[in-house]
Amino acid sequence: CLGETYEDGAVSLTVEESFYAGENAEELSPEAAVERVRDGDTANLVGEACVEAALSAGVVDESGVLEVDGTLHAQVVWM
Repeated sequence: CLGETYEDGAVSLTVEESFYAGENAEELSPEAAVERVRDGDTANLVGEACVEAALSAGVVDESGVLEVDGTLHAQVVWM
């Protein structure tokens, strides 16, 4: 979904390559992405496979998931 913009009323989500795919970006399976979320401080997750994997693993709560123009989005902040 890199380069896509999802809009739903006043909410707009642009999956900018400069943010989501920096120079150290690598393609991961949803399970590997969940492990990165557990190891990190923050995460921005976009897409059904990634967000569903995070929900199943318990690193994201369903109440914190947004659906924007049919695309799932969740943010994680570990404190």
